Amino acid sequence: MLHILLDIKTTVKTKVSKSFIGKIAKQVLDIVGIKKGVEISLLLVGEDKIRTLNRRYRGQNRVTDVLAFSQVESRKHFVAPKTGLLPLGDIIICYPQAKRQAKRFGHLVLTEVAILFTHGLLHLLGMDHEISQRRAKRMMELEKKIIRKLNL
Repeated sequence: MLHILLDIKTTVKTKVSKSFIGKIAKQVLDIVGIKKGVEISLLLVGEDKIRTLNRRYRGQNRVTDVLAFSQVESRKHFVAPKTGLLPLGDIIICYPQAKRQAKRFGHLVLTEVAILFTHGLLHLLGMDHEISQRRAKRMMELEKKIIRKLNL
């Protein structure tokens, strides 16, 4: 059985629960074939915080919907000795941006958060749509497949 250690923190008021994100994480990891236990950190923030992080780490002074900071890329197959879990990294979602996008796309905010979390999780697993068109296409196809399977 896949074990997921999920840490969720928020700086904004949300309706996102640990159990909801945990179910999404398990389903996504099952779909992509991850069998070992993992650690994932999720932070739900406001616009000022996401802009600051986006500027600091990506050089873009703007609000974005999701950022992901992978530990897998920098430490190939590192397993934390205490837990025996692979620390995947951190996903940061801008909750106000998720609300705007949910309204624009005509679905629930929780659906948008699940989509953004899925996108961030794929980044944690080493996928990157900004490197090449081929990688972008591969990531987009996998993301669409996962979203369909999750009925989002």
